[in-house]
Amino acid sequence: MNTLIKNEGRDFMGHFDKSLCDCCVCPMQCVLKQLIGRNINVSVLFGSDVIAVPANVERVENFILFTDNGDFAIHSIIAISMDFNPQIQLKKIEKNIGECACIEDPMTNLLHSKINQNVNIVGLDAIILKVGEGLVLAKGEIDGMTLFFIISTCFITAIDVPIRQTNLFKRI
Repeated sequence: MNTLIKNEGRDFMGHFDKSLCDCCVCPMQCVLKQLIGRNINVSVLFGSDVIAVPANVERVENFILFTDNGDFAIHSIIAISMDFNPQIQLKKIEKNIGECACIEDPMTNLLHSKINQNVNIVGLDAIILKVGEGLVLAKGEIDGMTLFFIISTCFITAIDVPIRQTNLFKRI
């Protein structure tokens, strides 16, 4: 059992089986469990669009995020953002085989090499603070407000590419 953090008797990191869910979905579920009771913005895939929904995290079970503003399949969460430093524990980076080895691992490793550097991730200029299995914690600014972002590396297609579109992390 890979147990990294416990809070009030809850095991946040839990057990990760070698499955398609272990590269970014399980780590995101563990992070969301650490944010129960907190207000966040959830950026999710909705068809071919990305929407950002403000929500209070109520509970996290069976790969579903339950909030006061709808319930979300964790596999569709691209990122979450918040106006506070989340002080969360990320699952340590592991060497994987299969799908994670060619989709998530390369970007995770690249981002890990850029900790404390300013990069552009899908239109967001941010400083990489921490990188874990399938997730990156970054700090950036939108409309003059400092925000913290936990982004699924499975959804990061490029970094440092000049994007001339609306920032994906802005609320609709």
